[in-house]
Amino acid sequence: MSSEIKQTGNWFVRSQTELVILTGGAKNSPIVQKDTQPSVMMLVGYKF
Repeated sequence: MSSEIKQTGNWFVRSQTELVILTGGAKNSPIVQKDTQPSVMMLVGYKF
């Protein structure tokens, strides 16, 4: 899921969340510690 909010002028704020659930061979791999992998990102940007 992601969203973008335009601020004043060329500035914007973007956020993204993601949840990956491993299945099959990836889930059973000996190097995998958890079968769910959440991630969150937030950034502030300026468009030229």
